[in-house]
Amino acid sequence: MRQKFKVRSRSRGVVGYVVAAVLVVALLGGGVWLYDFVTRTAPATPLLLQARPGTGSDKASQDWFVQRLKERFPMASSEADLIRELWLEGFLPKTNLKAEHRSADYDSQDKGGFRVCRLTATVSWTADDKGQLTDIDGGYMDSCP
Repeated sequence: MRQKFKVRSRSRGVVGYVVAAVLVVALLGGGVWLYDFVTRTAPATPLLLQARPGTGSDKASQDWFVQRLKERFPMASSEADLIRELWLEGFLPKTNLKAEHRSADYDSQDKGGFRVCRLTATVSWTADDKGQLTDIDGGYMDSCP
């Protein structure tokens, strides 16, 4: 009788270790799956905002963004090219494209996915009757909780 008790006790211990091992593997596997899911669904940062020097709250960061816009879309370049590029990068028109001063906004929160920080940006411009840019400006803000 004493042997049966020891065998049962050992088998319960083995079963406990097996259950614990299965739970650990399941938790680790679930964590890897969730991490992969979260990183794949995070929205991509627009090219115009990549490699930014700061959070956008200081003048140097804002000047950097305006300079980048002016290099990418110099005066007298095509407004249609600007609009197409902004659209492809996730910016949405904020004003009527017939307005004197036009603008488009980007908000990472509107793009879905998981992102801890919120990135917002605005590009504003004017164009002449021929569809050529006469002025361009912009700003951005990267806010983290």
